[in-house]
Amino acid sequence: FPLGLVIHRPAGIDSKTFKEKHLRLLSQHFNVVGYIGDRLVDDCVFAIRVNVRPILVIPNQWVYSHHIQQGLSGVINELSLFKQEQQKFGSDMVDYVRASKFWNMSYDDIIPLEFATDRFGEKHSIWPPAVLDKQKTTSTTAIQSPNSAPQTLSLEKK
Repeated sequence: FPLGLVIHRPAGIDSKTFKEKHLRLLSQHFNVVGYIGDRLVDDCVFAIRVNVRPILVIPNQWVYSHHIQQGLSGVINELSLFKQEQQKFGSDMVDYVRASKFWNMSYDDIIPLEFATDRFGEKHSIWPPAVLDKQKTTSTTAIQSPNSAPQTLSLEKK
């Protein structure tokens, strides 16, 4: 994982308000290189609104090489599960994301291909080798179990 913060929303606070407010505040003081999330509207659209690059992932799944290489466009085009959000919010949200400068960007400058599930095969522990190496070299990086999706902000000082 890139060096950065993992910020969790306190219970009882509206997720949309929390995300947009904190992304806007952080982007004023840091070079926020990306925001990782699994929701089209709550994560992707709100990141774009504050000019932060959204890294959209498939809920409850590992990230595969083709997701890293294709970025937003590949993930959204592949997913039928975003149809549920499209039905709720209309196709305007997908059109908004499609029109953003982030649509055709791959994730490979933020997520190394070595982190892709299909790159480390079936004979592995819970984590890919790149993650295990990262765990050995840093004690401050927050790493969650594969069944949970942290809301991650990766920051660099401006």
